[in-house]
Amino acid sequence: MPARRRYRSPSPLLAAVGVAAVAVAIGGAGLAGCSGTTPRLADAPFVPTTSAPPTTTPFGDDPLATGASTVPLPDPGAASGPVSDGSPSSIPPSSIPTTSSESGPPSSGSATPLPAGPTLVATARPELSSVPVFDSADGDEPSRTIANPSEYGVAQVFVVLERAGERLKVALPVRPNGSAGWVQVADVDLTTHEYRIDVFLGRHRMVVRRGDQVLVDEPVGIGREDRPTPGGAYYTWVLIAPTNSGYGAYAYGLSGFSEVLDSFAGSDGRLGIHGTTDASSIGRDVSSGCVRVSDAVITRLVEDIGLPLGVPVDVHP
Repeated sequence: MPARRRYRSPSPLLAAVGVAAVAVAIGGAGLAGCSGTTPRLADAPFVPTTSAPPTTTPFGDDPLATGASTVPLPDPGAASGPVSDGSPSSIPPSSIPTTSSESGPPSSGSATPLPAGPTLVATARPELSSVPVFDSADGDEPSRTIANPSEYGVAQVFVVLERAGERLKVALPVRPNGSAGWVQVADVDLTTHEYRIDVFLGRHRMVVRRGDQVLVDEPVGIGREDRPTPGGAYYTWVLIAPTNSGYGAYAYGLSGFSEVLDSFAGSDGRLGIHGTTDASSIGRDVSSGCVRVSDAVITRLVEDIGLPLGVPVDVHP
């Protein structure tokens, strides 16, 4: 295990990176987890930042320079160099996978895949009170808006699926699971990283990787039979430091939701990966849909590894 890193106060970075637990108490924003009570935000001693883009784009040649109309996402581990940690900075639009075809209305369904390989994360700009979302790459009027910041007081975060002109198709942290839509490049800041999480329900196991390096391979507790953890593709959407022990030391709220609970603890039944001090619950079907790890594991993810937001989470049978 690497030596624990020291972090500066999160306050100046909250709006820029959208990754933190902040010193407020917010009701009505709970995870479909363990305790049946809403987790409340507490001071986090740091902000794990989404990695800054590498000096060379992980997507190879500039697609506009080569004349390519469609650029496939790279295979895992195909980055041209190591991704450095640091503050977010702008990625040129030409570095993003592009498509010249119309992709239609927002997709739905929990099986909607997120890109393989390096992940592009779009964080809503701090000056926006909401993010317009369009049904297509060339729609004139937004079909919805997403409030910014979120109910947790941090900037909205999306995972980029593709680009067409000055718009990005992104995975959305809304119901139904697997929803996607188009946002404007000018409304977000872009960063990249190589983290990925796989949860294997049948084996009660979670594996966290950075590129092809395995960082964590640990047993987990999952949803019980009447409140199962739904399979599908999600991403880490918010980090909170709960004040009630049912959620452990930290909880990563995910972009997806329970498919059997419309609400939980007075909130919307959002899924999460969170800690627990109940060792007997690990390796069993015990939660209301969330993925439980030991407090030692969640603390390592947050404090030692600095796992950011916008990390793809693939939940397998």
